[in-house]
Amino acid sequence: MDRLEYIRIQVDTIIDRIQDPMIRRLAYTHTYGVSSNAALLATLRHIDYELACIGAMLHDLSIYAENHPHRTHAQRSAQLAKELLAASGLFCDHEIQQITLAIANHSNKLAHGNDSLSELLKDADTLEHYLYNPNIKCSPNESHRLYTILKELKKNK
Repeated sequence: MDRLEYIRIQVDTIIDRIQDPMIRRLAYTHTYGVSSNAALLATLRHIDYELACIGAMLHDLSIYAENHPHRTHAQRSAQLAKELLAASGLFCDHEIQQITLAIANHSNKLAHGNDSLSELLKDADTLEHYLYNPNIKCSPNESHRLYTILKELKKNK
């Protein structure tokens, strides 16, 4: 089994435990949407596809595993991801550090200039919020980021 599939199975197991069917559906939709967006952006930006998708699959882990409060979920999700990745024995310390740093940074959409994987995860998350329902106005924190992402995608068509 490859590493991405291993992580998907782990995340699916966690999401499957969510009792409320609507929240469970949203968790799947958001998680796999962010992962798909990460794959697209990683391809365009020549960033490690596998690490980008794995970070995306784990970025909201604490919300789904522990119903952790949204405002502090990024740090907690990074910690849970570190534990899961290390326990798997499939990732080296450097890869774990890259993935968990991106997860820890993903909620601060106003900050720019983090490492490329962190910026990619922020963008993949922002794009998923928009694509889920373009009629819902995006947050002020995501507006400029979304504009930049859409401009990048248009340029690459």
